[in-house]
Amino acid sequence: RYILPDNRFDTLMGSNLGLSLLMDREGRMWIGTDRGAAVLHSNGTFERFFPDSGNPGGLSAGFVYDIFQDKSGKIWLATQNCLNNWNHSGSFTRYYPQTETPGIGTHNCIYRVLEDQDGQFWLGTKGGLVTLDPLLMYFTPVIHQPNDPNSIPNGAVHGIMQDQAGNLWFATNE
Repeated sequence: RYILPDNRFDTLMGSNLGLSLLMDREGRMWIGTDRGAAVLHSNGTFERFFPDSGNPGGLSAGFVYDIFQDKSGKIWLATQNCLNNWNHSGSFTRYYPQTETPGIGTHNCIYRVLEDQDGQFWLGTKGGLVTLDPLLMYFTPVIHQPNDPNSIPNGAVHGIMQDQAGNLWFATNE
């Protein structure tokens, strides 16, 4: 348990808007906000990451919508403009989907990340669903097929989960 100074969350990051949480396998608590991210280490100290667009190793953007730890232990932060991989040294590597679906828009604003049972990454973005091959770091948008009643709808994907049978579920605007 950790008590923030003055019992106020906004003293931690200058914001009281918490967007995402993750307790990683090493026991660190990650907190994503609209102004960056913070990590509460097991020794009770905080490490803060604020957006730094001028620093290629800095956090890319302030809105941290999702924080995810993959099967290999890597920490990923989904932000309003790309996917950030934390390098354990306090820096990040940025991965930009750089894809756009006609009539929908960009896929760079990433809301959710899921690694399925086969190791494929699925990204819920403002522009729709995108897959990511984690070995090649290659992004592929999943395009709505109007003649297929089982096709994912156009628009944002806000949530992703996989059930025990291996089925993927997506929360969309439609």
